[in-house]
Amino acid sequence: MPDGTLVYCIGDIHGRDDLLRAMAERVGVDLKTRSFDHAVTVFLGDYIDRGPDSKSVVERLASGSWPTPIMALAGNHEDFLVTFLDDANFLAFWRSQGGLETLHSYGVNIGPAMVGRGFEEVRATFTTCVPKQHRDFLAALKVSAVIGDYFFCHAGVRPGVTLDRQRRDDLLNIRVSHSCPARPSTASWSCTVIRLRPRPSFVPIALELILRRLQPVA
Repeated sequence: MPDGTLVYCIGDIHGRDDLLRAMAERVGVDLKTRSFDHAVTVFLGDYIDRGPDSKSVVERLASGSWPTPIMALAGNHEDFLVTFLDDANFLAFWRSQGGLETLHSYGVNIGPAMVGRGFEEVRATFTTCVPKQHRDFLAALKVSAVIGDYFFCHAGVRPGVTLDRQRRDDLLNIRVSHSCPARPSTASWSCTVIRLRPRPSFVPIALELILRRLQPVA
């Protein structure tokens, strides 16, 4: 990590703005105990779905309401939302992944969709409910980032492929257990940080935004 740089890294939030707000408070307190020249928080995607307040999570991040500058990466669930905006039938799948909770947080009537009907009507309503700032935020999400000798992405990387040639689909969806054969095949990790030097090493992160002692990347 570059000298004087402090990095916080947060994985899957999944609509839990209550926990994100508490995490922001914890980061703010922690910053006062550390000496640094520059601090940044890397968010590793999956801001929406499952939890009750995806809209507020996106609003918080899109508006930069956070104690440090942020670097927000895409997760596969953000791709679900963007796909649904173009294809109403995608809701048949997205609703099984927590998409109905996201739609509800934006004020959309999800009654018909709960029983598998009215997907196009739901899509049309949702399209009018998503603020431009939120659309711009989602459109600007990158799939990976490098800070110093650390590589960040949502899911994992494909072995044998250089980092600059990784496929978007793998960075958003591949299981870390595939990336790191030492992990059991049943492992289910949410996000990945890779130390590039002295040799690549995999550091799986499955925060699910559990409040616990802050451990910035050192």
